Amino acid sequence: MATESMQSVVKFDVPLKALCEAQRSAAMYLEAAYLNAVEFPDMASMVRMNAVRCRAQQQEATALVVKFRNTSRDVLDTLMPNIREAAMEGDSDLVQANVELAIEWALEMEKDCEKTKENYRTIALEVNKSIAKASSKKVEREKRKEQIESERKELKDIKDVKAQHEKKFQMKSDALQKEVESLRQRRDKLRAQSDKLAKKEEEERSGDLFQMFVDIVTPDSSGSEAGVFDTVVGAAGKVLGSLSKLVGIKSEAEKAAEKAAGRTDAAQAELMENQRRVEELMQEVTKTQLEIAQHDAQIRHLEIEDMEITEQAPFLQAASDNLGKVDRILAMCTNFWSSIGAACQKMKKQMDVPRVFVNTKKKAMIDDKEMQKKFVKIFDKGAKYWEAFVAITDEYLQEEGGLELYNFLDGKVDFVSRTQRKDRLEVLNSSIAALTAKYALTAGSH
Repeated sequence: MATESMQSVVKFDVPLKALCEAQRSAAMYLEAAYLNAVEFPDMASMVRMNAVRCRAQQQEATALVVKFRNTSRDVLDTLMPNIREAAMEGDSDLVQANVELAIEWALEMEKDCEKTKENYRTIALEVNKSIAKASSKKVEREKRKEQIESERKELKDIKDVKAQHEKKFQMKSDALQKEVESLRQRRDKLRAQSDKLAKKEEEERSGDLFQMFVDIVTPDSSGSEAGVFDTVVGAAGKVLGSLSKLVGIKSEAEKAAEKAAGRTDAAQAELMENQRRVEELMQEVTKTQLEIAQHDAQIRHLEIEDMEITEQAPFLQAASDNLGKVDRILAMCTNFWSSIGAACQKMKKQMDVPRVFVNTKKKAMIDDKEMQKKFVKIFDKGAKYWEAFVAITDEYLQEEGGLELYNFLDGKVDFVSRTQRKDRLEVLNSSIAALTAKYALTAGSH
C-alpha cells in the first residue's frame, strides 16, 4: 500500500486520477442510461434514483476527503509539533495523550472508509437491480414481440374469413336485389292486368244496359197492338238475355280480377319477404365490414407496438450496458476506499510504534535526551505517512475540482424528443471516449 524509498519518502499507491475520471464517467453513464430508459418509466425511475444516490455519495465522499485532509493537517500542523516539543521537554504524559489522539483520529478515519465502502456496495446492489430490471424487460419485450406476431397472424386469418363472408353476403344481396326488381315488375304487370279487366267489365256492362233500354223504348214498325206486344215481349227477352250475359261477364271478370289480385298479393308478399332478406343481408355485410375495420385497427395497433419495441430495443440494451459500466466503476470506488482505509490503518499502525515506545519508556524519556531523540526519530517515520496522506487527499480534491456532475437530474430530459436525446447521447459517448483515451480508463477494466 505504501512504498518507502532510500530517502524515506512515503507514497500511497492509490489511483486518484483514474478514480476521479471514473466518477466523471459514472455520471455520464448514468445520464446515458437515463436517456436510454426514458421510454420505460419504471426503469427510468430506478436509474434516476441510482443517479441521485451516486451524486449524494460522491458529494459525501468528497466531503469526507476534505475532512480527512483537514484532520491530517491538524495532525501535522498541531499534534506532531506538540508531540515533538513535549518529547524533547520530557513531558511523556503530553506525548502519550497526543499520540493516543492521533491514533483515535486515524481509527475514526478508517471506520469512515468502511462506512463509505458499504455505501458504495449498497448503491451497487441497487444498480444491479436496475440491470436485472433491464434484462427482465428485454425478455418481456421479446415475448411480447412474439405474442404480437401471433395475434397479428390470428387477426389476419379472421379478417380473411370475414372478407369471404362479406363477399358471399354481397353476392346474395345482389342476387336478391335482382329478384326483388323482377318481382316488382311482375307485381306492376299484374296490377295493370287487373285494372284492365275491371275497366273492360265496366265498359261491357254499360254498353249492354244501354242497348237494352233502347230496345225497350223503340216501337215496332207495324204500329199494331200485336206488334207492340211482340215488341215488348221481344225487348223483355233481350233484357233477360242481356242480364244473363252481364251476369256471365261479371262472373268471368270477377274471377279474373280475383285471380289477378291473388297473384298480385302473392307477388307483393314475396317482394316484401325478399326485401326483408336483403335488409338482413345488408346488415350482415355492414356488421362484417365493421368487424374487418376493427381487425384492421387492431392489426395497425399491433404493428405500431411492434415497431416501437423494435425501435426501443437498442435503447434498452444501451441502458443495460451503461448500468453495467456504472456497476464496475462503483466496484472501483469501493476498492479506492479500501485503499484509503488501508492507508488510515497504516498510519494508525505507524503511530502504534511511538505509542508502545512512550508507554514502555515513559519514565526514561523524562530525563534521558538520547531516549527523547530516539522517540522523535521513530515518531518522524510515522509522521511521513500522514504527510503522504495529505498529499493524496490534496491530489484527489484537485482532480475532483468541485465537478458539477449529474446536472441532468435537474433538467427536463423526460420531455425532449428522441432526436434530441440521441444527439445528447452522442455528446456523452464522445466525452467518455475522450476520458478513456486520456487516462487509459475503461469501465470494464476495474
